[in-house]
Amino acid sequence: MKKIKAILLISAAIGAAAAFTGCGKQKVDLNSFIKVESEGYDGYGNASYSVDTESLEAALASIVDSDSNIQSLENLMSGELDKTESLSNGDTVTFTWSISENQKKNIEDELGIDIVYESLESTIEGLPNYVKTVDEIPQSVLDVMLEKSDKVIADMQTDEATEAEYCGKALYEHKNFDSYKVHTIAVLETENGSNIVLIIYELHFSVHGDVTTYYPTAFTYIKDSDEGLESSDISLSDWRAFITTKVGDYTYYGHDSIDEFKSGTLDWWINILPYGFDQATGNYDYKEY
Repeated sequence: MKKIKAILLISAAIGAAAAFTGCGKQKVDLNSFIKVESEGYDGYGNASYSVDTESLEAALASIVDSDSNIQSLENLMSGELDKTESLSNGDTVTFTWSISENQKKNIEDELGIDIVYESLESTIEGLPNYVKTVDEIPQSVLDVMLEKSDKVIADMQTDEATEAEYCGKALYEHKNFDSYKVHTIAVLETENGSNIVLIIYELHFSVHGDVTTYYPTAFTYIKDSDEGLESSDISLSDWRAFITTKVGDYTYYGHDSIDEFKSGTLDWWINILPYGFDQATGNYDYKEY
């Protein structure tokens, strides 16, 4: 999976990183070579910093005599962020240097330059959110979800339904539905702020009379951004939901009414799902497809 990262701040342009001081030495602004980055999602973001060594070496190539001397400066460039976890968009993090006055003087004497630096403040931005409504799902993400979900439902009618074995195995065993189509998409908010997204299918049976049922596939942790995502990052959740309904003397897979997905039955069903599904809060959004 490609991580979503946002570069929050580079304090000054690289071209302005080195300037002459009045005494003839060149001044190097270390802040120009610090990057503060964030990843994760809104409310649960992580921040880290790094030194842009490539830009630093390019800026110092005509100032410092040898690569080893530049390496000495790179080794000195460290500090810490006051906050690194549970971050939200709009939060401010501060980077503080860990360079002593003695270290500063030694490196200046070794390289023949003046170095300057100060604390950096950066604002967290660009962290994606978990979707809370169907309309917040990016179309590119929804397209992948539908493609994978359709394949699972279709494979459930065949003997080589390997994907179906871990997503709705019961439906795979009941292979006599004639047709299927996506009826509704639902987003369920969970207690930890993430989500469960259901693709609810309308299944048509005729083997024992005309019967229609509704059966879901499930995805989790769907965000409102597709930046950095690959198809492999969007996967059906590992579950075995045995949802059945009885019509006359026969049992069919799925609910007999779409309303079952909008009632207290859904609370019960979601909260008993195995394999670590988070508790649903009861905040749902539905949209017919």
